[in-house]
Amino acid sequence: KRLAPDLISKRVDWQLIGMFSFLLSIGAVLMFLAASSFSDTSHVHQLNAANAGQNQNIKIPNDKVGKSDTSVSGKDFSHSPPLVILSQGCSGSSVTFRTTHAILEAHGISISQQPAAELYKLQKNKFAQQAEDILIQEQGVSHPTNDEIIVKAMELLLQQAQHENKVVVMKAPPSNHPVTHWLMKSANARFTHTFRANVLDREVCRIRDCFGRYKEIGHPVFPNGTESNLCFKRRKHHEISTMAYMKPETIINALQTTQRINDEVIQFAMKTVAHSTNHDANSTTSVSYETLFAHEYTPDESIYQSTVQAWIDFLDPFFTSPISLSPPNKDIIDQVLRKDQNSLVLNPHSHVIYNHKEVKATLEEYDQRNKNNNNKLSFASFWRS
Repeated sequence: KRLAPDLISKRVDWQLIGMFSFLLSIGAVLMFLAASSFSDTSHVHQLNAANAGQNQNIKIPNDKVGKSDTSVSGKDFSHSPPLVILSQGCSGSSVTFRTTHAILEAHGISISQQPAAELYKLQKNKFAQQAEDILIQEQGVSHPTNDEIIVKAMELLLQQAQHENKVVVMKAPPSNHPVTHWLMKSANARFTHTFRANVLDREVCRIRDCFGRYKEIGHPVFPNGTESNLCFKRRKHHEISTMAYMKPETIINALQTTQRINDEVIQFAMKTVAHSTNHDANSTTSVSYETLFAHEYTPDESIYQSTVQAWIDFLDPFFTSPISLSPPNKDIIDQVLRKDQNSLVLNPHSHVIYNHKEVKATLEEYDQRNKNNNNKLSFASFWRS
């Protein structure tokens, strides 16, 4: 039955009064919580002020605090050191990292999922802002440097991974970079190293990706010769072809410099790998990118087996206590690599170097002038027809 108008009016009045009382109750609760929060915040600020400049325990998100979770893998990685691939840019490090990731997981190693492999870069480390806040607010560093921030960010990241019972796998530069130094001296990291043996390929990659001082040796272009500004983004646009225009007058010096740096980096990396595994530097191995992925360009079974062995050598520094007491398993590595055997075509340099005839002639002329000098490296040998 429908209510009379005066009854409807009275009901509405009582509803409004009830709603108003309810809102007053909510407001009182919110004021109480705000007062409590202010009190707690003031207490935290007092503690931070009292402890400024002193070493503090690294804080991790509240939902990560607790015992290490071994329920998924069944293994305890809570004390595992970071596993680090030492490599330079344009050395095939991205695909090397992905393949390493796949092989380690196939071995049952639980890996911490990170947004990037280059965790030594501030913009790619998710703990960078928290690290800066801790340095300023808790440790009294008024103007922390980027080096201080990234080292603190690595500390936070490693502690979170250990609480999650995960292993951190990352890339780092093979140099005295502050993160590389911290990983070696303070994090007890395990290292391995890869490099690009074909220095011509590396210079072509640097130009196409706009890495470093690439303008000294050339610039990226589209196949019609128009200069490209895609740079590193080209890797996300496989449908767009980019090439390298190389300056003939600077290419020889660039290749010599890259080869010298390669040699220096290999020596540094081998010492770092040896230090992390308590081995002699002369007994460690630095494996080239070309060797690790030779199987992708041929059906030759002997080359494939050589590649499998190269991966065993490359990953061996990671398979030490407390990660594993056994060396890398050949059968597991075979399971990961076999699917990619003979899956790619190695393009000739004429497909990636715009002025390839001019560049090839420059390399051959250099080799001809130095054919009697055994100390000179043959750059024409890097050319791929």
